[in-house]
Amino acid sequence: MKNNTSFAICLFIAFIISACAYGQSGIYKTAEDYKNHHLSYECDCKKSKHSIRLHDFLQDKQFITVDKEGTREILKKNEIYGFADCDSNVYRFFNNTKYRIEEPGDIYIYTRNERDVESKIFKLVKVYYFSVAPNSAIIPLSLANLKRTYKTNDKFVDLLDANFNKTDISAYDDFHKTYRVNHVYQQSL
Repeated sequence: MKNNTSFAICLFIAFIISACAYGQSGIYKTAEDYKNHHLSYECDCKKSKHSIRLHDFLQDKQFITVDKEGTREILKKNEIYGFADCDSNVYRFFNNTKYRIEEPGDIYIYTRNERDVESKIFKLVKVYYFSVAPNSAIIPLSLANLKRTYKTNDKFVDLLDANFNKTDISAYDDFHKTYRVNHVYQQSL
């Protein structure tokens, strides 16, 4: 009896977690829409289906296709900000390429899965990027790029040198629950 009750409780918890894992998906037309959590072509992932086709495998495709309730919309990637998927991931388009928004902090942190050119086999690696605002240029995350971008913030540049000489610039700070570079930036203000 005790095992059946434990199993039932575990099954109930798993159901609740899976039900909460899926939320809203849709398109953010602008950076303001993203900041205000306003989705266009919104879909409740628990109740209905729609699809957002990105055409990522075709490098020359500069549009996405949104199918919802029998209608199809074609949107240019360079005319929309990004999208949210049913797994609670948010992506931004920049130069017709999608970047996953990892952290919308003082410094926006993004990732992309890209082919490891140094590997002899096809292997994807997570590559980090950043921007200074939700709608500014996306730049590869590196110590040199941060120093160049924030060159007028002497304290931040000094803190970068002090904190990242042996530490990965893309490190996540579990204690502060933020990317370490954002925590260091906060210390410079």
